[in-house]
Amino acid sequence: PQPQPQPHRCPGGATPEEMVALVSAANDAGLPPAQLVCVLERILTVVDNDNDALDNPASLHGMLGSCYSDLRLYDHALWHCTRRMRLAEQAGDTEGLCIGHNKLGLLHERLGQFDQALEHHRKHLDAALELDDLGAQARARLNLAIVCERLGKPKQALQHHSLRLDLAVKLGDRPMQGDCHSEMGIVCSALGQHERALEHHARHLAIASALGDMPGQGRAHCNLGNTCKNLRQYDLALEHYARCLSVAGACNDLKTVARAHSSKGDVHDKLKQFDLAIEHHGKHLDVAVLLDDLERQASAHARLGIANLQLCRYELAKDHLSQQLAIALQRSDLPGQIAARGNLGVVCQRLGQYEQALRHLNAQLDLSTTQARDVAPQCR
Repeated sequence: PQPQPQPHRCPGGATPEEMVALVSAANDAGLPPAQLVCVLERILTVVDNDNDALDNPASLHGMLGSCYSDLRLYDHALWHCTRRMRLAEQAGDTEGLCIGHNKLGLLHERLGQFDQALEHHRKHLDAALELDDLGAQARARLNLAIVCERLGKPKQALQHHSLRLDLAVKLGDRPMQGDCHSEMGIVCSALGQHERALEHHARHLAIASALGDMPGQGRAHCNLGNTCKNLRQYDLALEHYARCLSVAGACNDLKTVARAHSSKGDVHDKLKQFDLAIEHHGKHLDVAVLLDDLERQASAHARLGIANLQLCRYELAKDHLSQQLAIALQRSDLPGQIAARGNLGVVCQRLGQYEQALRHLNAQLDLSTTQARDVAPQCR
């Protein structure tokens, strides 16, 4: 009899498929991405040397893409996700294309490349429609809505959220229905349709309460508070924020806690209760540090700087605004840099530091564009 071919083995004695299964289990168990990458790259070395060493190399590239994305190594992530999609195309694998376009769309979103993200999410939707996969269609609709919002197309975003709600009803997915109402409420607020936004957030709250979904209840109360704030119903807004903090704190939903403190601080700013505003913006900052969320940290520093400026605490204001600027520079956040430079110029003027004030204001002028000036808040 002819000798049977021996299976290819990775370092450690396992076949590539056994290693992928082990790594998938480790990923589900929460193994750090850096460790997963080391193992996956070793497997990929074996697979690259022999295409028959693994039945489905696309899954390996997909896992590497996810790991590199978690590590914020987006160039590597894009290469592996693109490779996964090309393998799916060669195999005529519509399901693989569906997954691949979804991953690439999300990566382009993280890189701020929203036009490319929109293209991939549309192709994700096309593949999902071909597969008649309602769950995948719902995910694509959500991603399309988010990108449309970022591109300043709220009406299109609302349409995608509405179609996603229809899918959620067909699937009988109550949590998704609640999330759809939440997202639709946020877009309605962006369109100035605040009464309609209240209706959607109230429906989200009702669904979350019926399901015993505490994080959902916290988000709903926070969004109801934001909508009441837009309607200048400040007492009602503060009541919703207090409920949000109670519920979100009980279930340790730190992102919602951060949002609620920030929004509650904004209401106290509008009421000129600046000490209370500083208290809540400070708590927002503390949570943002715990979350290692630089965007939230910059937002909190900006608000703390402006509130301290209103109380003539100029050195404190300068310290917070300088930290906002440092984060904006680190993140290459142009609108954040413009806002921080302008506000630092005002603070330095108040401190009599005129050369520093001119430097910040000149830098603001150099950075400014028409679009950036529209989104840069200014102290007056």
